[in-house]
Order: sequence, then C-alpha cells, then structure tokens
Amino acid sequence: MTFPITTNKTKGMKIVPVNRESQVKEFRASLDRIRVLGSVFQTLHEWVGGPGIGKTTLLKLMVDVCKGKEEEKEKGKKVPYAFVDFSPIRNRRASRYGEDMTLLIEELLTVSRHDKLAKDVEEAIGEYRAVPCSDAEQRQLRIQDVTRAFVRLVGGITENSPVVLFFDEAERADQNVVAWLEEWVINPLVQNGSCLIVWAGRRPQRWKHFEVRRRVRLQEVTVFDRDGTRKLYEQNSSYPLIEFTAPARQLTRGHPYADAIVLHYLDSLAKEGKSLKKEQFKRLEMPLLDNLVQEFVDDFAFRDISTEVASACRLMSLVRQFDVIMLREILTQALDSFDEYDRNEFGSLLSRLRETQLVLWDDRRKGYTLDETLRHILSEHIRRNRPDFFLSVNRAAICVYQDWIERAGDNRGIYIVEELFHHANLKLVKGVLTTEEKMELPALLKLRIQEYPQRDPDLRAAALDRLYHECEADPDLPRMIEEEGMNELLKVIRIARIDVYSDSN
Repeated sequence: MTFPITTNKTKGMKIVPVNRESQVKEFRASLDRIRVLGSVFQTLHEWVGGPGIGKTTLLKLMVDVCKGKEEEKEKGKKVPYAFVDFSPIRNRRASRYGEDMTLLIEELLTVSRHDKLAKDVEEAIGEYRAVPCSDAEQRQLRIQDVTRAFVRLVGGITENSPVVLFFDEAERADQNVVAWLEEWVINPLVQNGSCLIVWAGRRPQRWKHFEVRRRVRLQEVTVFDRDGTRKLYEQNSSYPLIEFTAPARQLTRGHPYADAIVLHYLDSLAKEGKSLKKEQFKRLEMPLLDNLVQEFVDDFAFRDISTEVASACRLMSLVRQFDVIMLREILTQALDSFDEYDRNEFGSLLSRLRETQLVLWDDRRKGYTLDETLRHILSEHIRRNRPDFFLSVNRAAICVYQDWIERAGDNRGIYIVEELFHHANLKLVKGVLTTEEKMELPALLKLRIQEYPQRDPDLRAAALDRLYHECEADPDLPRMIEEEGMNELLKVIRIARIDVYSDSN
C-alpha cells in the first residue's frame, strides 16, 4: 500500500496564533487571583489534546503573559517562570533526564538564577554529581537535597510573586522521570498555592498522589470553530482567502495545524499568481489531501512510531471503533504482513497503538478509535486514492459487525449504526449517494430492528430509544446521507417504537 509523496513543505511557516484568547484570559485571571488573595486551590493546569492541536502554541502565549507582553507590559506584571520541553527534537537534554534528573532541575532554575537560594540548588546539584554512580544510596540522598533546595527556592520567590512552571510534550517524557518529578517537585509545589504548574500532553496524566489529583484543572485544547478558522485565514494570509475557509474545513475539520497546512498551500498558489476561486476548490482537494497526509500525518503525527504501527493506524482509520478482534480481521485481510500474527501478537499490537496516544478509548462507542482528525484525513485519502482497498476494508468491518449484532446485548444499537456507516461508505466510494442508495439504509435498519431479540415491550422500547439516540447523535451519517436520508432512518425507528405497544395489545 503506497501513498503519494508531495513536495509542498510548510517548514519555517510562521503562523499568528488565533482563537485561544479565552484560555489565556483564564490563565491571567489565576495569576491575578494569586496576587490579590495570595493563593489559589487549583494550581495544576493540565491541557490535553491530539498532535498539532495547539498545546505548544497555547503554552507560548502563556509564557508571553509571564514575560509581560501585550497589555501585561503596560501594567509591569512580569512573572518568574521556567519552561521544560520533553520533546527530544526541540530539547536535546530531554532524552538524558532519565540518566541525570538534575538536568531537568537545571532547566527549572531559569525561574530565578539571581536568588541566593538558587545558589543552594546549584551547590546541591554539584554535590550530587560528585557522588560516584555506583553509590546509589548516597546519590538518592543527594538528589533529594537538590529537589528540597529547589522547592525552597520557589517558596521564597512566591512570597512576592506568583511562579509558573511549564511542562510541554508530556507524552514524550520517561514515566520514571514523571513519577520522580511528581513525588519531589510537583506534589510539594501544588500545595504552595502560589506556584502554577502548567502541564501539556496528548492524554491526561495519571497522577499518583491524591494531593496532586485534587488540585488538577483538566482542560482540552480543541479544534477551531468556524470563526477560529476564519481568523486564522484573516491574520495569516497574504491574499483574501476567506471564502476558502468553509470548504477547507471539510478536509481539516478545523484542526489548527491541518488548517495551517491548507492555508499555506493556498497562499503559495496565490503568491505564484494563480487565480483562486471558490468553485475551483474541488480540483485542489486531492493535492491538499496529499499535503495533509505527508506533512501532518507522516512527518508530524507518525514521525516517532514504527512502520508496523503506522500501517495499522492507517488501516484502522477506516473504522470508527475497534477492539483486538476488529483489529485482527481488518489487518489480516488488508495486508499480507499481518498474516503470520497469532492472537497474542494482535493484543500486543493494540497495546503499542495505545502507547502512541494517537489511539484512544471512545466511551460512547465502547471501543478504541484513532484520533478524529487523523482518522478523517487518512480515510478520505484512502477512499480517493485506493477505492478498491477502501471497499475491501469496509466489507470486512461489516462482516465483523454482523457477527457482533447477532450476539450483542446492550451495545446492539452501537453496532447497528456502525454497520449503517460502513454500508454508506460502500456507496459513497464513487461520490455522492443517489436517492435510491440513501433509501437502502432505512431498509437495512428496518431488517435489523425486526431481528431484535427483546420480546418484553419495555425492554424493546428502551433498546429502540437507545438506537434512536445513537442515530440522531451520529456525527458522520448526516453528512453522508443528508437530511432526507437521516429523516427516513429516524422515521423507521419511531414507527418501530410506536408498534412495540400496539403489537403487545
């Protein structure tokens, strides 16, 4: 299975940040509360989100607040801060934190190198490094001296000002380092009340200490809404490209980095003197998708994962929920390289997929799913470039769901909707569904409802209510079969719901 390589690169692309004003305002408000009240309770601000969603950009905007930029500069309210980046690509020292954790403390020392207490930290670091590596007991004692000295330093600074410690790309951090950091630095500092810890990663951190957990303010960095994408185009385009924001969002779903890649591509065409009109966007979709797969998926999201795991991610982008059974069926039917895997190896592969933090648990669908933006871009790219492949994977998924529907209990409604989704994909592979094709889904749904095992009227009615909710709330079916098709689907369920009690009478 091959994917096109593109030549349009966005390296060096500078983007003016947009649509994060409310998050920065909340951060500034926390600093102001510390100044006025002396402390706040939620001192660990944790930001989570998928690759390229804008976590690093958000943290940099908060750093600007600490530096006293923009309106803060007028008030002269600079805040001592330190920034630790766990990405070894941007921070070469990060890969060595596990060998020498005092390297991390040295980076945190940028919070203040002029305070007298900072010298105590530096001396403690020197004493730690003077102990032979073979003397584990002494090294343990000395590194505890280092962290205690650092906590005292921060405590001294907070007598006069808030302090902020930023930690970025937490998903790349050695978990032993994170556990040590939580035990000796974060745990005592979150209780200080005047030191804010800003922690950013793809998924929520599993904090071990109750005192840390109770002070976490967990928030998600989300995709842009329509207004956010519009602002991005307004502030970063050399040419008037606002009319392209709506069709561009059909490809990117408002993902900030994906939006930026599309914007850069369109802006480059405009700079070359090529006439751009909204009605021409259709012919640009394929090169734009090629760019998104190359730059956002391959060069960015998949840059640290193995070829094997990346191949599995590509294939599982064609299903909206999966477990080890679905994983095995899809991979063995799609790629010869997975034919010799045994059952245990597929369980191990699922674990590795989860470790990428690109695959997460979908509590609504009761299964694992690829990051939504990645799933959308990859599935669209495969549908347009490899329709035969797209069809075979969707057929394999339908076979699995048919088996699950026969044996399912409470999750039957979920599996029926997923079967409808994949049947729609079979028709959608050649383009927009015809009216006749849209009507095939209500016929299939009616058949599935007739197969419902519940004979008790109340249980059957409750199951139909769940099915109705699953259909009505589905994010993809309305786009695929449009309003006419959705109305017919929901009508089938409403009629079946009415018939439950009329039949029992």
